[in-house]
Amino acid sequence: MANLTFRTDEETKQKLTDLATALDRSQGWVINAALEAYLEHQRWIGDAIQAAYDGVEAGTANLIPHDDVK
Repeated sequence: MANLTFRTDEETKQKLTDLATALDRSQGWVINAALEAYLEHQRWIGDAIQAAYDGVEAGTANLIPHDDVK
């Protein structure tokens, strides 16, 4: 497993400590779980955006007129 170092403010560090204690897990475990969830969410967003672009390029997108969106 690789090591990673980062800086955070004291409030965030305390929240991490509190959560790790409440879950009876290490801070590293909590950070890994949070990072995995964040990265998966970002990948999902990227895939959804790409699918929308692909739909526009293929002419199959269900576009909503600007005035309707307003």
